[in-house]
Amino acid sequence: FIAPCDVVLSEEDVVQPDILFISSERAHIIGDRYISGPPDLVIEVLSPGTEKIDRVLKCGLYERYGVKELWFVSPERGEIQVLKMIEGKFVEHGRFSRGETLTSSLFPDLRFDIDEVLTVR
Repeated sequence: FIAPCDVVLSEEDVVQPDILFISSERAHIIGDRYISGPPDLVIEVLSPGTEKIDRVLKCGLYERYGVKELWFVSPERGEIQVLKMIEGKFVEHGRFSRGETLTSSLFPDLRFDIDEVLTVR
């Protein structure tokens, strides 16, 4: 897909995440022109103009429709907040800052260096 990519959660709820991941077990939700259902992982890159929409509106939709993990990347603060779905609600898994390594329950064998993630190339 070329960004933006529609993720259709319902007839009324369509979002365009900054980055998303869908596991091979759920590849059936990937259509020709859009994704029909919640991704496993959504990553939203925060900016002053979109932070409220990302943290309130979109986060609520991702929680309601069962996204397993949500990352908020804040380049300005040099931080990534990871929310994990537990019993139908997002719970903070951690906040990771420069110099730290991010871990994810979706990718147990991977480690993400925050400095690398936040470096603009």
